[in-house]
Amino acid sequence: MKIDMMRLQAVEMFRALEAVGPYVGCVQWTYAVAMNKRLLRPVVEAVSEAHSPPPEAVEFERRRTELAATCASKDKAGKPIVERGRIQLADPAAFAAGLTKIRTELPADAEGALELHLAALDRMLKEQVDPAIDLATCALEHVPDLPANLVEALMPMLVP
Repeated sequence: MKIDMMRLQAVEMFRALEAVGPYVGCVQWTYAVAMNKRLLRPVVEAVSEAHSPPPEAVEFERRRTELAATCASKDKAGKPIVERGRIQLADPAAFAAGLTKIRTELPADAEGALELHLAALDRMLKEQVDPAIDLATCALEHVPDLPANLVEALMPMLVP
């Protein structure tokens, strides 16, 4: 049955299909699971490939995090103090100077590259899979007992 779905739904369905491996069902169930994994795999691989952030963004974040840890206020154990998800700086001026140095050493767009990448990935996940996927279906009577979260993700392939 051809179904329109967003890429995010395709990824969630693929994950659910991967998770049903231990649940034994009849041949119709096994066939539908195997066929749908095969049909959804290219969509999941494309999303996975797009998920990798640009190397310059990874490098910027790595160096910025190291700098923050170096300039951080430390607790008695010598670990950076974190409040509300932010490292507390003991020397904000040294952090600002170090950040300026990092910005000059890396490409100009490295700092904002991660946010741009995440926004593009979010848009991609909300797009429809094109063309619509012709899912293999399975009648409910052939479906083994599954947890509700898996049934919900697999509903497009299940027929009453």
